[in-house]
Amino acid sequence: MKRENGKGCIRKLQGNRKKPWQVILSYGIPRKRVTLGTFCNQMDAELFLKDFLRQPLEQQIRPITFATLYTKYYGHQKRYHPKSIRIADIGYPYCRSLDDKFVSDITVKDLKYVLLQGFRLLDSGEIIQISPSSREKAKSFLNSIYDYAVQHFCVTKNIAREFSIQQLKKEMPYDISFL
Repeated sequence: MKRENGKGCIRKLQGNRKKPWQVILSYGIPRKRVTLGTFCNQMDAELFLKDFLRQPLEQQIRPITFATLYTKYYGHQKRYHPKSIRIADIGYPYCRSLDDKFVSDITVKDLKYVLLQGFRLLDSGEIIQISPSSREKAKSFLNSIYDYAVQHFCVTKNIAREFSIQQLKKEMPYDISFL
């Protein structure tokens, strides 16, 4: 039976497999396809897809820490976008304070604090404050990792795109104790 656009599909994979039935969901513009899982029989796959589509998107959000998200993001970027690895290598050390937080619990204030007061530790134990050029790379890294998180159902929207570096520069000379 044919489904509406965006309602997923179930297909049988070729070859002799333990779980030959695959559930795929396409979303967004342009359409992106995500594999939701594989199943032993078609009925299990249909039940899973039906349950998945019944739940609101907020309940489908996967709880994942920032460090785990970074690991998955880094592997994806390394495989598909090797040129963007440099930005991740520069931006991530300044975001270490977010490692233990769940991605869905991180707020815009947390991101602004990282970009305004971020620091990284060298192997020697020396602390380096974030510079203006590193701030731009860290902002680009946050935009990119949150785009990845939205695509993989870790968050509902990209909060890193709600502010710009120019807005941060306006806030910077003032007291940032509000964070």
